[in-house]
Amino acid sequence: GSYGASIQAFQADLSAQIPPDCLLFQMWYMAQFENYFAPLNDRYANDADFNAADILGGCMECMYGTDGETIYGVPIYATTQVMYYRKDAFEGYDIEETFSDWLNLAKAAAEITKKDENGETVFWGWEPMWGSGNITDAVQSAGGKVFTDNTCRKVDWLTDEWVKVVSNLAKWMHEDKIMRIHSGGSGYEYWYNTIDDVMEGRAAGYTGSVGDQGDLDFSIIGCHKQPGYDGHPSSANTSALMCVMPNMIDDTHKDAAWDFMKYLSSPSVQGKIATTSGYVVTRQSCLDDPEYAAYVEENPQVIAAIDAINSAVKYYVDPTGGYVDSALSDLADRIEIENYDVIEALTLAQEEAQAALDEFWAEYDANNK
Repeated sequence: GSYGASIQAFQADLSAQIPPDCLLFQMWYMAQFENYFAPLNDRYANDADFNAADILGGCMECMYGTDGETIYGVPIYATTQVMYYRKDAFEGYDIEETFSDWLNLAKAAAEITKKDENGETVFWGWEPMWGSGNITDAVQSAGGKVFTDNTCRKVDWLTDEWVKVVSNLAKWMHEDKIMRIHSGGSGYEYWYNTIDDVMEGRAAGYTGSVGDQGDLDFSIIGCHKQPGYDGHPSSANTSALMCVMPNMIDDTHKDAAWDFMKYLSSPSVQGKIATTSGYVVTRQSCLDDPEYAAYVEENPQVIAAIDAINSAVKYYVDPTGGYVDSALSDLADRIEIENYDVIEALTLAQEEAQAALDEFWAEYDANNK
């Protein structure tokens, strides 16, 4: 069933005081319901069999609740966005250097882009994915933030980092015409149109999900984590699916739930989950598991996905339930499709998001005096 149906079933179980002992939750749902979950800090610290230090960096950030200190989940698999590039288009380029920084990639993309006699682009240097995700990834990799701090009460999208990233993207797309997006269509049509451009030789590469790997031919495609920005290290977003346990179950059931969570988190099981789902393992030691190591040897692009998760940061959680996300989506459309003035687009998005945050937190504070 859908995530929404699962959440409704969980809420009904809570009301009846018969919740399941263990649940698999998206990270933002874990944050939404964290008061109903048992803290796991003691188990992380005291269970020698668990080896918390082995968990990949981006997944480690996802384990915590909104206070940044209480651990509520065990990461089971993770996702992020990475760079998929045509090997022939980037032949002769130092891949590590080129994909270390967005400014380096833009320089290469300008050289790789091909235009016809009328100046129209016929081969694109890069295709970001439509939407706000690639923008926030780049902003964070430039040292910026979605929220000003961990309280998630304020946004400031007119900082130097936001202006620089969005201005460059607008220039690369609309002025230089070395990058473009596909948008609209039904469902994920825009996503598959982007993949087709790269696979069929109309673009040098695109930014896509680690889950795309089953749709790509890695005899012609390479994979790399997202670049840093203007000298800053890569800090793309990641989200992890978390195993959690309700706090109302008794200690015997909690112990059993913890044993099952450890089982799902073990390197051999992690490897099986990753190879069948297309997502990414959450432990570095999975590479030592013989079965998974053999899979990685046949699919070396997986290493780039693991590297990406290890350097990623926790995907922000919108406390308003979607209004901040909506403001960012509107920003992406204004920049990527409508070619708005950058400062105007950022100002409109910031005002929209801040108004929603102010309303949400005013109601929250009034109800929690």
